[in-house]
Amino acid sequence: MSDDTRWSSAETLSRLSRQEFGEDLSTLVAEKLRNDDGKRGLWNCHRDYCGHGLIYQDSQYRLVEVNDSSASEGKVIRAFENTGEFVAWLGRQSDFSLSGIDESEREFHSSEPFNVNNQRITRARLRDYVHDCTASLLPFRNFLFAVDLEFRFLVQEQGFSKVRPRMNGDECVVRYRMPSVARITVMTELQSRPFTTITFDADNDIQAANDASLDAFAKTRDVDWEPPAYISCSHSESDYRQYFRQYADLLRHQFSDLLQPHTIDSPKTVEAPTDPQVCPSESPVGKSRIWGAVIASAALFLLVTELRYFKSADIPAATGSLRGNFGKLVFLGMPCVMLAIGVLQAFVGVKFRHLDPTFSALPTGRRIKLGLGTVGTVVAAILLAAYL
Repeated sequence: MSDDTRWSSAETLSRLSRQEFGEDLSTLVAEKLRNDDGKRGLWNCHRDYCGHGLIYQDSQYRLVEVNDSSASEGKVIRAFENTGEFVAWLGRQSDFSLSGIDESEREFHSSEPFNVNNQRITRARLRDYVHDCTASLLPFRNFLFAVDLEFRFLVQEQGFSKVRPRMNGDECVVRYRMPSVARITVMTELQSRPFTTITFDADNDIQAANDASLDAFAKTRDVDWEPPAYISCSHSESDYRQYFRQYADLLRHQFSDLLQPHTIDSPKTVEAPTDPQVCPSESPVGKSRIWGAVIASAALFLLVTELRYFKSADIPAATGSLRGNFGKLVFLGMPCVMLAIGVLQAFVGVKFRHLDPTFSALPTGRRIKLGLGTVGTVVAAILLAAYL
């Protein structure tokens, strides 16, 4: 066997997986092919022979042979007009059965070494297609697949659209959104616990939230809600799915009324001004911001009081003997910590005990802005307190 056909060597073919693709993956492929509607699809793009591809064209799911990047004009190997039949067929296939080496699959079998296992349909290609997987997203395959499977009800049942996954710094971000209703964002970094945030459009629902932690916001509807534990170090597809399934159930059962459009004449919107339970100023996010401002104001008052008591000139001297003045340093630092906490809570809109997961779940750019803004506010407050 020459190097020109190393992909069909006996050693390579012996390693081909015989695991069936399964219904879950096949269903996602069918959905994406329909959404692409012939404009995109799964095939390789280069000159000459491009192997096999999948395309949805003329209301048919088609397995085609592709040459010179032209899938729409390729030879149709197999076609399905019924989604169920296509999903069932693809679910039974494997890397081995579609490679061309399996003699029981006459439609795909080839006696030519060049054609065997040459750019055929594989599990890896199907998953990368479903996730719009670029090179930077490849390490997040299990995460992306689990999110697709557990949160696809947002697209199928609620009418959300899924934004193509992207990298935000070191974070992999998946977002579902419906304009004027809500946006749900799921993100993770490699080897770390995933985070989920939710945004409700203020024009759509009086329980408005902006990038609030779903864990924190869930408490406003289910006081017994406890975030699911994610203790596995394997970061396998099944671990991710089990974790996200609990959030999907939470959204279905506790947030179904908020995840759909509301007209201006809906009872919910009409009754909002007179119902004390739904007044914007009484919303959980609004209360958290108010309490954050209260904490920051109290911290500023304590800071001014301390600086007047110890005098500004005493502060440098306090560092001269760490052993003797450690208590004084801690006492002086407490208002600064409280001030930072209050400012962050006022900006983010969630309670202090939820700041850590919420802040970690925010996009990197916003975290940097909030961090710099908080530090700048604390420094400005200290300077102001020193001269009052």
